[in-house]
Amino acid sequence: MADGVESIRNGTYTFSDVMDGDGLGTFDVEIIVAVHVRDREIIFDFSGTADQVKGNINVTLNATQAAVCYSLKALLDPEIPNNQGVLDAVEIVAPAGTLVNAIFPAPVAARANTCQRIIDVVLGALADAFPERVVAAANGANTQPSFRVLTRVAGHPISILRRWAVVWVVDP
Repeated sequence: MADGVESIRNGTYTFSDVMDGDGLGTFDVEIIVAVHVRDREIIFDFSGTADQVKGNINVTLNATQAAVCYSLKALLDPEIPNNQGVLDAVEIVAPAGTLVNAIFPAPVAARANTCQRIIDVVLGALADAFPERVVAAANGANTQPSFRVLTRVAGHPISILRRWAVVWVVDP
């Protein structure tokens, strides 16, 4: 991964976008990233991202790390193995208590939606470095219907959360 990072033109690349809302009254929840590249070093700085919210769209740091590494691998070389070398090549600045590094007791059940938006923000930032590789943003979220079963097991209602993935295919 470090070899791939070295292929990125030195500089700072920025981008931001918002989550429409958290479902509990907080709207336009901003995700900001500044990507600093210098030789074999790359830093993804999410300073300025919105504070964690009451709704369940908050993300833990490991999920932010996964979204960042996924995005970078997609741009540099999707065949790079998922190992410690990938993690070691990437530094992430994500202040605790923000949407991208939520702390207990922040709810995180719908974090996959925010992870999709993190991917879009990272790719948006790196579009200037890789204009021939970065495509337009996807839908930035997952379709996430929720079903509630009207029955009881051991006296408790059953809730089922079923996620449907949205896939975009582009023919080069």
